[in-house]
Amino acid sequence: SKYCHFSHKPLPDGVPFFHSRKRCHPNGGFYFLLCSAVGMTRLMDVEPLNRDALAVLQTDFPMTCDKAPDALCEDPSEWTLVNKFCFFSGGPINVEEDVYYRAELGGTEIYMLAFLSPSLSPEELYRLKPSSGGGGRQQGQQQQEDTGPLKSVAAVEEVESVYDLTERDFDDLKLYHLGPCRALPPYLLHPETWTKVLPPRFVSAREEALRIAQDWESRY
Repeated sequence: SKYCHFSHKPLPDGVPFFHSRKRCHPNGGFYFLLCSAVGMTRLMDVEPLNRDALAVLQTDFPMTCDKAPDALCEDPSEWTLVNKFCFFSGGPINVEEDVYYRAELGGTEIYMLAFLSPSLSPEELYRLKPSSGGGGRQQGQQQQEDTGPLKSVAAVEEVESVYDLTERDFDDLKLYHLGPCRALPPYLLHPETWTKVLPPRFVSAREEALRIAQDWESRY
C-alpha cells in the first residue's frame, strides 16, 4: 500500500495525491505526497503543485525534504497530480499516461480505467519504434507485420479501436465489480454512454503515425 513519504500517512483510495514523475526514491520507486500535506485539504482546493505549496512542504517537513532529491522540493514540474480515480476499482488514474473513460452521473463526472494493461507504449502500438514485447489484445494488435511504420490511415485508426468499450467489458465489470455497478443507473452500463480519453503521449503518437501513413498513401 502507498503512503505519503512526507507526512507518513497512508494514501486511501479516492484521495488526491501527487507522485514524482521519475522513480527517484532510494527503494527504486516513486515519491508520493498527499495533497493535504501541503494544505490542500478540500477537493475544491486541489490543484497542480506550485512553489508556494513546496514552500509549505519544506516548512512543515524539513527533515524529510533534506533527504529527498532537491528537485522535488524546488521544482513543481517534477510532480504529477492524481485526482481522478476509477469508479469501479478505486484505482488512481494518471491522466498523462493512462487511457480512461468518463461519463456523467448526476452532474458529476465519473471515470473508468481502460481494461488493457500498458504492456506496450503508444510508440510501440503505432509502430513508431519496435515492440519490446507485450500481451493481451495489444499483443495481437502488434503481431500483424510488426515491421516498420503503419502504411495506411485505416491501419492507424484500427490501433485505437483496441480501446473501444464493448458490452462484454461491462459484463466483466458486473462480474468483478458488482457493488459499484449496482450503484449506477442501468444506462451507464453500456459503452455508448462513456467517452474515451487518450493521454497526450498517445495522441502525439497517433498524430505522428497518421502523418506517416498519409505520406505513404500519397506516394503509393
